[in-house]
Amino acid sequence: MERTALHEKKYWQQPQAIQIISHHASQNEKGAPCIIGRMKNMSATPWRSVSIQADYYDARDQLVDTSRDWNSEVLPPGQERNFKVVFKEKLRGGEYDHYEVFVAGADDASRF
Repeated sequence: MERTALHEKKYWQQPQAIQIISHHASQNEKGAPCIIGRMKNMSATPWRSVSIQADYYDARDQLVDTSRDWNSEVLPPGQERNFKVVFKEKLRGGEYDHYEVFVAGADDASRF
């Protein structure tokens, strides 16, 4: 039986290219948390499929849950765009105390 070579997953390698310039936490009508914010392309590269991730922590700084949202539109150089990361239901791990939001990935739109 032939072995298949495993490949390392390539993670987002340009964290300064797209910056979160503002954000705040909210809740939807079902009480599920959501993060609403604005991002800006700080690079000369147009990006698409920008993935924003929100990690939620409890008061003991333990990761409670995580959620991710994708924006399929192209984000041109120097432009800003709103984002919203929403859970479909309340957090599984209990109440959250604080969160971290960051750009988890994007594709170089000039390659397509």
